[in-house]
Amino acid sequence: MNVLSLFDGKSCGRLCLQQAGIKVKNYYASEIDPYAIKISKQKWPDIKHIGDVQSIDIDNSWYLGHTNISYDKGVIMLNGDIDLLMAGSPCQGFSNAGLGMNFEDPRSKLFWTFIHLLRQLQRGNPKVLFWLENVKMKKEWRDIISKELGVEPIELNHGICSPTERKRLYWTNIQGVKLPSNSHIIINDILEHEVSYKYLITQKALERGQRKTYSKMRFNPSKCGTLNTKNNSGQMSIDSGTTLIQVGVADGIKGHESKTRVYDPKGKCPTLLTHQGGHHHAKIAVDEELWRRLTPLECERIHGLPDNYTEGVSDSQRYRMIGNGWECRGVTEMLKAINL
Repeated sequence: MNVLSLFDGKSCGRLCLQQAGIKVKNYYASEIDPYAIKISKQKWPDIKHIGDVQSIDIDNSWYLGHTNISYDKGVIMLNGDIDLLMAGSPCQGFSNAGLGMNFEDPRSKLFWTFIHLLRQLQRGNPKVLFWLENVKMKKEWRDIISKELGVEPIELNHGICSPTERKRLYWTNIQGVKLPSNSHIIINDILEHEVSYKYLITQKALERGQRKTYSKMRFNPSKCGTLNTKNNSGQMSIDSGTTLIQVGVADGIKGHESKTRVYDPKGKCPTLLTHQGGHHHAKIAVDEELWRRLTPLECERIHGLPDNYTEGVSDSQRYRMIGNGWECRGVTEMLKAINL
């Protein structure tokens, strides 16, 4: 099939399609992050990168079955239709971790660019499939998206198939989509046995769970919170989906109380974020006096990526692009419906 992927990032869409057993003939990727593009090119040399989504125009009105994709560096004349339009449009305007600006946020306004390009594709191919991912959001915002696309979203908490709590919505016209089954995977299942000293946090742990926390602790030995896009250093964060085992509080760290939390590897990890910050990393208790943060490879495993998929850029950029991307186990299972 011919695929157009908007806000492509490090090409999780291509990976999920491959893992789902879907044969891809041509894959066109729109992305502006140079680090994500570098990783995409390393992993998928055959992908055609077409730059900023706002520079794309699609014309399939001349001949049915012939699609022209114009972008800032030229025109792609495709002998055929785009069969699938994929996108994980920027979510900061809808996320609880953002400013709550909804469609007024410049990044979330790009949803309308997705709609514009979908309408252009539908003129030439009314049966074009679409797949749009975004965060769980207020009903009024969700309803606007649903009205434009003509379908209700599928909600998935990726914690059922991943070591992270990550609630996401998927709008699609793909028929027969099934949610993945529960794999009962926890943080301990993805940890490296030996890590560099740079990931260690060497300070004495304080008494366990005796300090007042920002939110009520939830003791669940099988789940962690969502990996999201606020932090670029593997933070275990707090959000509505967090179910963590907190075992201590780090001393001497300034800022919000959530930065001081230390978690047990027998639970799930919280959302992976992409925000810059000194102590925003995820803190795991190795024993009572030794803590460390998640490594980039462990974050890859949390999101269902192959080991070292993001290798080739700095750790900060690896954390950032992993947090920005899809949790691939769940997406892969749902995309298998294309072959039904």
